[in-house]
Amino acid sequence: MTTTTATTSTTSGKNIRVMTRRLSSGTLDERNFIYFDSQWKPETKCKENSDRSVTTATSSTVFGDDDPLTFLPRMVMVDDKGLMLQSMINQLSTHEKEVAARSSFAYFMASVSKDVPVTDDERDQAAMAMAARHLRADKGDILLAVQHMKATIQWRQDQHLDELRCCFEESTDQAMSFRTEIQGFVGEKGKFIIQGFDKEHRACWHTVDRHSPEGTQLNHDGCLLAHYYMLERAIACSEASSLKYGCQTQETVVVSVDFAGFQLDHAPNMNTIKELLFCLRDHYPERLFRVYLVDAPLVFRSLWAVIKPFVDAETKKKFQFVTGKNQRSVVFDEIMGSDQCMPYQHPNGELACDGEIDVQKFYSLPFDAAYGGAGIEKKVHEKRKKLKCV
Repeated sequence: MTTTTATTSTTSGKNIRVMTRRLSSGTLDERNFIYFDSQWKPETKCKENSDRSVTTATSSTVFGDDDPLTFLPRMVMVDDKGLMLQSMINQLSTHEKEVAARSSFAYFMASVSKDVPVTDDERDQAAMAMAARHLRADKGDILLAVQHMKATIQWRQDQHLDELRCCFEESTDQAMSFRTEIQGFVGEKGKFIIQGFDKEHRACWHTVDRHSPEGTQLNHDGCLLAHYYMLERAIACSEASSLKYGCQTQETVVVSVDFAGFQLDHAPNMNTIKELLFCLRDHYPERLFRVYLVDAPLVFRSLWAVIKPFVDAETKKKFQFVTGKNQRSVVFDEIMGSDQCMPYQHPNGELACDGEIDVQKFYSLPFDAAYGGAGIEKKVHEKRKKLKCV
Protein backbone atom coordinates (compact mmCIF):
# COMPACT_ATOMS: atom_id res chain seq x y z
CA MET A 1 0.00 0.00 0.00
CA THR A 2 1.29 3.44 -0.86
CA THR A 3 0.28 6.99 -0.05
CA THR A 4 0.76 10.06 -2.21
CA THR A 5 1.49 13.56 -0.93
CA ALA A 6 1.68 16.78 -2.89
CA THR A 7 2.84 20.35 -2.52
CA THR A 8 2.18 23.13 -5.02
CA SER A 9 4.24 26.22 -5.84
CA THR A 10 4.43 28.58 -8.79
CA THR A 11 7.22 29.14 -11.32
CA SER A 12 7.10 31.06 -14.59
CA GLY A 13 3.33 31.35 -14.27
CA LYS A 14 2.79 27.59 -14.17
CA ASN A 15 1.79 25.44 -11.26
CA ILE A 16 4.32 22.87 -10.24
CA ARG A 17 3.00 19.90 -8.36
CA VAL A 18 5.69 17.93 -6.61
CA MET A 19 4.45 14.43 -5.96
CA THR A 20 6.28 12.15 -3.61
CA ARG A 21 5.17 8.58 -3.28
CA ARG A 22 5.94 7.07 0.08
CA LEU A 23 5.70 3.46 1.11
CA SER A 24 3.47 2.52 4.01
CA SER A 25 6.65 2.18 6.10
CA GLY A 26 7.28 5.89 5.56
CA THR A 27 10.47 5.47 3.53
CA LEU A 28 11.01 7.33 0.27
CA ASP A 29 10.15 5.40 -2.87
CA GLU A 30 12.94 7.29 -4.72
CA ARG A 31 10.44 8.41 -7.37
CA ASN A 32 9.62 12.11 -7.18
CA PHE A 33 7.58 13.67 -9.96
CA ILE A 34 6.80 17.19 -11.08
CA TYR A 35 3.57 18.07 -12.86
CA PHE A 36 3.40 21.24 -14.95
CA ASP A 37 -0.33 21.27 -15.67
CA SER A 38 -2.51 23.62 -13.67
CA GLN A 39 -5.05 20.79 -13.47
CA TRP A 40 -4.66 17.06 -13.24
CA LYS A 41 -7.43 14.80 -14.44
CA PRO A 42 -8.12 11.36 -13.03
CA GLU A 43 -8.43 8.52 -15.52
CA THR A 44 -6.41 10.38 -18.21
CA LYS A 45 -3.28 8.43 -19.02
CA CYS A 46 -0.02 10.14 -19.90
CA LYS A 47 1.30 9.65 -23.38
CA GLU A 48 4.82 9.87 -24.73
CA ASN A 49 5.70 13.36 -25.94
CA SER A 50 8.67 13.29 -28.31
CA ASP A 51 9.24 17.05 -28.44
CA ARG A 52 10.02 17.33 -24.70
CA SER A 53 13.63 17.45 -23.62
CA VAL A 54 12.83 15.60 -20.40
CA THR A 55 11.56 12.10 -19.78
CA THR A 56 7.81 11.46 -19.93
CA ALA A 57 6.01 8.31 -18.91
CA THR A 58 2.54 6.83 -18.81
CA SER A 59 0.78 6.68 -15.50
CA SER A 60 0.68 2.91 -15.65
CA THR A 61 4.46 2.87 -16.05
CA VAL A 62 4.92 5.10 -13.04
CA PHE A 63 2.22 3.92 -10.67
CA GLY A 64 1.17 0.54 -12.01
CA ASP A 65 -2.16 -0.31 -13.61
CA ASP A 66 -3.84 -0.79 -10.26
CA ASP A 67 -3.05 2.71 -9.03
CA PRO A 68 -6.16 4.88 -8.61
CA LEU A 69 -4.69 8.10 -10.02
CA THR A 70 -3.48 8.87 -13.53
CA PHE A 71 -2.29 12.18 -14.85
CA LEU A 72 -1.86 14.45 -17.85
CA PRO A 73 1.06 14.16 -20.31
CA ARG A 74 2.91 17.11 -18.76
CA MET A 75 4.31 14.86 -16.05
CA VAL A 76 8.11 14.65 -15.95
CA MET A 77 10.48 12.58 -13.91
CA VAL A 78 12.52 14.84 -11.66
CA ASP A 79 15.77 13.58 -13.06
CA ASP A 80 15.91 17.19 -14.30
CA LYS A 81 17.94 18.72 -11.49
CA GLY A 82 17.19 22.27 -12.57
CA LEU A 83 13.45 21.73 -12.19
CA MET A 84 13.92 20.18 -8.78
CA LEU A 85 16.01 23.10 -7.56
CA GLN A 86 13.60 25.64 -9.03
CA SER A 87 10.70 23.97 -7.25
CA MET A 88 12.64 24.22 -3.98
CA ILE A 89 13.51 27.88 -4.47
CA ASN A 90 9.90 28.73 -5.30
CA GLN A 91 8.87 27.61 -1.82
CA LEU A 92 11.07 30.29 -0.21
CA SER A 93 10.13 33.87 0.53
CA THR A 94 12.19 36.67 -1.00
CA HIS A 95 13.94 37.18 2.34
CA GLU A 96 14.70 33.47 2.67
CA LYS A 97 16.18 33.43 -0.83
CA GLU A 98 18.47 36.31 0.11
CA VAL A 99 19.68 34.60 3.28
CA ALA A 100 20.28 31.35 1.37
CA ALA A 101 22.17 33.18 -1.39
CA ARG A 102 24.41 34.85 1.19
CA SER A 103 25.81 31.46 2.19
CA SER A 104 28.05 32.23 -0.80
CA PHE A 105 30.54 34.81 0.41
CA ALA A 106 31.08 36.00 -3.16
CA TYR A 107 27.36 36.75 -3.45
CA PHE A 108 27.31 38.34 0.01
CA MET A 109 30.08 40.77 -0.97
CA ALA A 110 28.33 41.57 -4.24
CA SER A 111 25.02 42.14 -2.45
CA VAL A 112 26.48 44.69 -0.02
CA SER A 113 28.47 46.47 -2.73
CA LYS A 114 27.01 49.76 -3.91
CA ASP A 115 28.67 49.57 -7.33
CA VAL A 116 26.45 47.14 -9.24
CA PRO A 117 23.23 45.83 -7.61
CA VAL A 118 22.72 42.08 -7.82
CA THR A 119 19.76 40.84 -9.82
CA ASP A 120 16.99 38.49 -8.72
CA ASP A 121 18.38 35.86 -11.09
CA GLU A 122 21.82 36.11 -9.48
CA ARG A 123 20.24 35.79 -6.05
CA ASP A 124 18.22 32.74 -7.09
CA GLN A 125 21.26 31.06 -8.66
CA ALA A 126 23.24 31.54 -5.46
CA ALA A 127 20.33 30.24 -3.37
CA MET A 128 20.07 27.20 -5.62
CA ALA A 129 23.59 26.19 -4.62
CA MET A 130 22.37 25.76 -1.03
CA ALA A 131 19.28 23.94 -2.31
CA ALA A 132 21.47 21.54 -4.28
CA ARG A 133 23.57 20.69 -1.22
CA HIS A 134 20.49 19.91 0.87
CA LEU A 135 18.95 17.91 -1.98
CA ARG A 136 22.08 15.75 -2.27
CA ALA A 137 22.26 15.29 1.50
CA ASP A 138 18.59 14.23 1.60
CA LYS A 139 19.03 11.75 -1.26
CA GLY A 140 16.75 13.61 -3.65
CA ASP A 141 13.78 13.97 -1.28
CA ILE A 142 12.56 17.45 -2.27
CA LEU A 143 10.11 17.92 0.58
CA LEU A 144 12.67 16.96 3.23
CA ALA A 145 15.37 19.06 1.57
CA VAL A 146 13.14 22.16 1.60
CA GLN A 147 12.33 21.58 5.26
CA HIS A 148 16.03 21.29 6.15
CA MET A 149 16.97 24.26 3.96
CA LYS A 150 14.43 26.48 5.71
CA ALA A 151 15.80 25.37 9.08
CA THR A 152 19.33 26.27 7.95
CA ILE A 153 18.19 29.68 6.71
CA GLN A 154 16.63 30.41 10.11
CA TRP A 155 19.74 29.13 11.90
CA ARG A 156 22.03 31.38 9.85
CA GLN A 157 19.92 34.38 10.84
CA ASP A 158 19.84 33.39 14.50
CA GLN A 159 23.64 33.04 14.55
CA HIS A 160 24.18 36.40 12.77
CA LEU A 161 26.62 34.78 10.37
CA ASP A 162 26.88 37.84 8.12
CA GLU A 163 28.10 39.86 11.10
CA LEU A 164 30.37 37.01 12.23
CA ARG A 165 32.13 36.91 8.86
CA CYS A 166 32.86 40.64 9.08
CA CYS A 167 33.71 40.80 12.77
CA PHE A 168 37.42 41.57 12.25
CA GLU A 169 36.58 44.43 9.90
CA GLU A 170 33.72 46.10 11.79
CA SER A 171 33.69 48.06 15.06
CA THR A 172 30.13 47.41 16.23
CA ASP A 173 29.41 45.98 19.67
CA GLN A 174 28.36 42.71 18.03
CA ALA A 175 31.61 42.50 16.05
CA MET A 176 33.71 43.24 19.11
CA SER A 177 31.89 40.55 21.08
CA PHE A 178 32.48 38.00 18.31
CA ARG A 179 36.18 38.93 18.09
CA THR A 180 36.66 38.53 21.83
CA GLU A 181 35.05 35.06 21.83
CA ILE A 182 36.99 33.83 18.79
CA GLN A 183 40.37 35.13 19.92
CA GLY A 184 39.80 33.77 23.42
CA PHE A 185 39.25 30.28 22.03
CA VAL A 186 41.90 30.30 19.28
CA GLY A 187 44.58 31.89 21.47
CA GLU A 188 47.70 33.84 20.58
CA LYS A 189 49.58 30.85 19.15
CA GLY A 190 46.77 30.00 16.77
CA LYS A 191 44.78 26.83 17.45
CA PHE A 192 43.18 27.38 14.02
CA ILE A 193 44.62 28.63 10.74
CA ILE A 194 43.60 28.38 7.08
CA GLN A 195 46.61 27.80 4.87
CA GLY A 196 47.17 25.91 1.62
CA PHE A 197 44.84 24.32 -0.92
CA ASP A 198 44.39 20.86 -2.34
CA LYS A 199 44.63 20.18 -6.08
CA GLU A 200 40.95 21.07 -6.56
CA HIS A 201 41.22 24.51 -4.87
CA ARG A 202 39.78 23.34 -1.55
CA ALA A 203 41.13 25.46 1.29
CA CYS A 204 42.78 23.60 4.15
CA TRP A 205 41.70 24.43 7.71
CA HIS A 206 44.40 23.39 10.18
CA THR A 207 43.71 22.60 13.82
CA VAL A 208 46.65 22.53 16.24
CA ASP A 209 45.17 21.38 19.52
CA ARG A 210 48.30 21.78 21.62
CA HIS A 211 47.87 25.55 21.22
CA SER A 212 44.51 25.47 22.99
CA PRO A 213 44.37 28.17 25.68
CA GLU A 214 43.58 27.15 29.24
CA GLY A 215 39.88 26.69 29.91
CA THR A 216 39.08 25.40 26.40
CA GLN A 217 36.71 22.77 27.77
CA LEU A 218 34.66 25.44 29.56
CA ASN A 219 34.49 27.93 26.69
CA HIS A 220 31.32 26.67 25.02
CA ASP A 221 30.29 29.88 23.23
CA GLY A 222 33.82 30.69 22.10
CA CYS A 223 34.25 27.17 20.74
CA LEU A 224 31.07 27.32 18.68
CA LEU A 225 31.75 30.81 17.30
CA ALA A 226 35.37 30.00 16.43
CA HIS A 227 34.33 26.86 14.57
CA TYR A 228 31.55 28.67 12.69
CA TYR A 229 33.92 31.51 11.78
CA MET A 230 36.70 29.22 10.55
CA LEU A 231 34.39 26.95 8.58
CA GLU A 232 32.71 29.92 6.91
CA ARG A 233 36.13 31.39 6.15
CA ALA A 234 37.52 28.14 4.74
CA ILE A 235 34.44 27.83 2.50
CA ALA A 236 34.91 31.43 1.34
CA CYS A 237 38.59 30.75 0.55
CA SER A 238 37.69 27.65 -1.50
CA GLU A 239 35.07 29.60 -3.42
CA ALA A 240 37.32 32.60 -4.05
CA SER A 241 40.30 30.53 -5.18
CA SER A 242 38.26 28.50 -7.66
CA LEU A 243 36.46 31.57 -9.05
CA LYS A 244 39.68 33.55 -9.34
CA TYR A 245 41.18 31.02 -11.72
CA GLY A 246 38.02 30.28 -13.68
CA CYS A 247 37.44 26.80 -12.25
CA GLN A 248 34.13 25.25 -11.24
CA THR A 249 33.01 26.86 -7.99
CA GLN A 250 34.47 24.88 -5.10
CA GLU A 251 32.06 24.42 -2.19
CA THR A 252 33.97 22.04 0.06
CA VAL A 253 36.94 22.26 2.40
CA VAL A 254 39.69 20.07 3.80
CA VAL A 255 40.26 19.88 7.55
CA SER A 256 43.61 18.68 8.90
CA VAL A 257 44.27 18.11 12.60
CA ASP A 258 47.81 18.11 14.03
CA PHE A 259 47.68 15.84 17.09
CA ALA A 260 51.27 16.30 18.24
CA GLY A 261 51.18 17.06 21.96
CA PHE A 262 47.43 16.44 22.21
CA GLN A 263 45.87 16.00 25.66
CA LEU A 264 42.27 15.45 26.65
CA ASP A 265 41.97 18.90 28.23
CA HIS A 266 42.66 20.41 24.78
CA ALA A 267 39.29 19.10 23.54
CA PRO A 268 35.92 20.78 24.14
CA ASN A 269 33.48 18.99 26.45
CA MET A 270 31.12 16.38 25.03
CA ASN A 271 28.06 18.65 24.96
CA THR A 272 29.94 21.17 22.83
CA ILE A 273 31.30 18.45 20.55
CA LYS A 274 27.81 17.03 20.00
CA GLU A 275 26.39 20.46 19.20
CA LEU A 276 29.15 21.03 16.64
CA LEU A 277 28.55 17.66 15.01
CA PHE A 278 24.79 18.17 14.81
CA CYS A 279 25.34 21.67 13.38
CA LEU A 280 27.70 20.28 10.74
CA ARG A 281 25.14 17.64 9.78
CA ASP A 282 22.11 19.92 9.73
CA HIS A 283 23.45 23.25 8.48
CA TYR A 284 26.62 22.49 6.52
CA PRO A 285 25.68 19.47 4.39
CA GLU A 286 28.09 18.63 1.58
CA ARG A 287 30.69 21.12 2.85
CA LEU A 288 33.38 18.74 4.14
CA PHE A 289 35.56 16.93 1.63
CA ARG A 290 37.86 15.18 4.07
CA VAL A 291 39.02 15.43 7.70
CA TYR A 292 42.59 14.18 8.19
CA LEU A 293 43.50 13.13 11.73
CA VAL A 294 47.29 13.25 11.65
CA ASP A 295 49.26 11.09 14.11
CA ALA A 296 46.34 10.81 16.52
CA PRO A 297 47.47 9.32 19.87
CA LEU A 298 45.72 6.50 21.69
CA VAL A 299 44.02 8.97 24.04
CA PHE A 300 42.22 10.59 21.10
CA ARG A 301 41.29 7.25 19.56
CA SER A 302 39.55 6.45 22.83
CA LEU A 303 37.73 9.78 22.62
CA TRP A 304 36.85 9.08 18.98
CA ALA A 305 35.13 5.85 20.04
CA VAL A 306 32.84 7.97 22.23
CA ILE A 307 32.27 10.66 19.58
CA LYS A 308 31.73 8.40 16.57
CA PRO A 309 28.13 7.36 17.38
CA PHE A 310 27.11 11.04 17.10
CA VAL A 311 28.62 11.41 13.60
CA ASP A 312 26.22 10.63 10.74
CA ALA A 313 27.20 7.80 8.41
CA GLU A 314 28.11 9.96 5.39
CA THR A 315 30.29 12.34 7.41
CA LYS A 316 31.97 9.42 9.18
CA LYS A 317 33.32 8.23 5.82
CA LYS A 318 35.16 11.54 5.41
CA PHE A 319 37.34 11.08 8.50
CA GLN A 320 40.72 9.52 7.79
CA PHE A 321 43.48 8.65 10.26
CA VAL A 322 46.94 9.35 8.84
CA THR A 323 49.80 7.93 10.89
CA GLY A 324 53.55 7.91 10.38
CA LYS A 325 55.93 9.63 7.98
CA ASN A 326 55.38 7.25 5.06
CA GLN A 327 51.59 7.41 5.18
CA ARG A 328 51.64 11.19 5.52
CA SER A 329 53.84 11.46 2.42
CA VAL A 330 51.57 9.24 0.34
CA VAL A 331 48.25 10.74 1.45
CA PHE A 332 49.19 14.42 1.23
CA ASP A 333 51.22 14.04 -1.96
CA GLU A 334 48.10 12.70 -3.63
CA ILE A 335 45.67 15.34 -2.47
CA MET A 336 47.82 18.45 -2.01
CA GLY A 337 51.50 18.12 -2.80
CA SER A 338 54.32 19.11 -0.45
CA ASP A 339 54.26 22.76 -1.60
CA GLN A 340 50.73 23.11 -0.13
CA CYS A 341 51.47 21.26 3.12
CA MET A 342 52.65 22.26 6.55
CA PRO A 343 55.56 20.18 7.91
CA TYR A 344 53.33 18.11 10.21
CA GLN A 345 51.39 16.93 7.14
CA HIS A 346 54.29 16.14 4.85
CA PRO A 347 57.99 15.65 5.69
CA ASN A 348 58.85 18.11 2.91
CA GLY A 349 56.01 20.53 3.63
CA GLU A 350 56.88 24.02 2.39
CA LEU A 351 54.24 26.16 4.11
CA ALA A 352 54.85 28.05 7.34
CA CYS A 353 54.84 25.80 10.38
CA ASP A 354 52.61 26.74 13.30
CA GLY A 355 55.37 28.51 15.24
CA GLU A 356 56.00 30.86 12.31
CA ILE A 357 52.41 31.97 11.77
CA ASP A 358 51.34 35.48 12.71
CA VAL A 359 47.76 34.94 13.90
CA GLN A 360 46.92 38.65 14.01
CA LYS A 361 48.08 39.03 10.42
CA PHE A 362 45.75 36.18 9.46
CA TYR A 363 42.80 37.98 11.08
CA SER A 364 43.69 41.17 9.20
CA LEU A 365 43.53 39.48 5.78
CA PRO A 366 40.34 39.61 3.68
CA PHE A 367 37.85 37.01 4.86
CA ASP A 368 38.21 34.93 1.68
CA ALA A 369 42.03 34.96 1.75
CA ALA A 370 44.06 32.11 3.23
CA TYR A 371 47.28 32.71 5.14
CA GLY A 372 50.15 32.93 2.66
CA GLY A 373 48.32 34.95 0.03
CA ALA A 374 47.88 34.69 -3.72
CA GLY A 375 51.21 32.94 -4.31
CA ILE A 376 49.83 29.75 -2.81
CA GLU A 377 46.69 29.89 -4.97
CA LYS A 378 48.79 30.43 -8.10
CA LYS A 379 50.86 27.33 -7.37
CA VAL A 380 47.65 25.32 -7.09
CA HIS A 381 46.39 26.64 -10.42
CA GLU A 382 49.67 25.90 -12.20
CA LYS A 383 49.60 22.39 -10.82
CA ARG A 384 46.03 21.90 -12.08
CA LYS A 385 47.04 23.11 -15.54
CA LYS A 386 49.82 20.52 -15.68
CA LEU A 387 47.32 17.85 -14.68
CA LYS A 388 44.98 19.19 -17.43
CA CYS A 389 42.29 19.92 -14.85
CA VAL A 390 41.52 23.38 -16.23
